[in-house]
Amino acid sequence: MILDGGVLYHDFIDHKPPLLYYVFAFFMWVIDDLRFIHLVAICWVWLSCVLMYKILDLLYSENCAVLGALLMALFSSNLTLAATSETLMTLPILVAVFLFFGSCLGGNSCGLKIFFSGIAIGCASLIKHQGGVAALPIIVLLFFSGQQIWRKLNRALIVGQFGADY
Repeated sequence: MILDGGVLYHDFIDHKPPLLYYVFAFFMWVIDDLRFIHLVAICWVWLSCVLMYKILDLLYSENCAVLGALLMALFSSNLTLAATSETLMTLPILVAVFLFFGSCLGGNSCGLKIFFSGIAIGCASLIKHQGGVAALPIIVLLFFSGQQIWRKLNRALIVGQFGADY
């Protein structure tokens, strides 16, 4: 309906957040074929597995990263290759986790990356409401993390320059 000029929540009502519909409408606009949506879902899961590998490699070891990525590929796909909201929500959550750990464990500009991590969590919650719950582990990790992360984050918040290198 979006491609035909329909307005979300005005011309049709559903209980899902808006970004999910606009993602589907965009891919249907690119190629008007449901098989293309399945191909997008395969690529989306593949990108999620790559990010899972990067996160686990950053935090643990390469062996753990390979195992985690394989398990994610095994458990996040199904026989129908359906592009569900859960499948689409996973990638922005993993982007948020990657930005969070990548910035606060070994990088500069911690505040900027945490800011974009929050944007990615927002995108995940605009695909599926439960995506916002992914912000809770990041908040808990910030709370229980070392003083170095808190100093970087506090400086970024106090100065108000998320893009400054600390």
